[in-house]
Amino acid sequence: MKKTFITVMALAAFAMLLVVPAQAQMKTELGFKGAVNMANLSGDVTDSKMMLAFGGGVFAKIMPSPQFCIQPEVLYMMKGCKFDDIGTTTDAKITLNYIEVPVLVKYMIPTEGNISPSIFAGPAVGFLMSAKAKATEDGTEGDMDIKDYLKSIDFGVAFGAGVDFAVGEKGKITFDARYTLGLTNGNDVSAADAAAAGMDVDDSFKNGVISVMVGYAFPIGQSEGI
Repeated sequence: MKKTFITVMALAAFAMLLVVPAQAQMKTELGFKGAVNMANLSGDVTDSKMMLAFGGGVFAKIMPSPQFCIQPEVLYMMKGCKFDDIGTTTDAKITLNYIEVPVLVKYMIPTEGNISPSIFAGPAVGFLMSAKAKATEDGTEGDMDIKDYLKSIDFGVAFGAGVDFAVGEKGKITFDARYTLGLTNGNDVSAADAAAAGMDVDDSFKNGVISVMVGYAFPIGQSEGI
């Protein structure tokens, strides 16, 4: 029920962001994208390594002028990290699944032709949907649900650059590369659970994800003045 509520609220917020520019007759585009993520955890995490993960979702481009736009997104994003050869554990992985809502401010660099480069930055909030730790030890595999030990909301900031390629009369193929820096300490373990697991209740770790994204966008509204 909680997962459904968070998903519905995220989609409702995204729909509201589309209604406002439509009423104001701003130029607006809607699109979808997929992502390849290179994720890791920083902080009190020993010997963690970057993990290949995936993501994707929908976005809108709200353009009050040709050079600037606001780009809200609703994305499913996999994050976490992996570990190799830790004692008798030959392989371990922490997989965190989020519904993430970035709101990016983009500057479209003026160019001629069908290519439109851009730079962007903005806040991002992630809602933790599931979290698992999986390990192989002495040839035996096991996994554990760790969602109850983690913060349910992750605030961060995303920044990067991209380029759009016009295709046909209206559509665009979009590429972007970004880094999403988590600002929230993900540790939410209680003192009792920390003691039982041999952890420090004050341990801190944060998400960090490099993403390469590709998508397609098409116009859904445009005023005569833009």
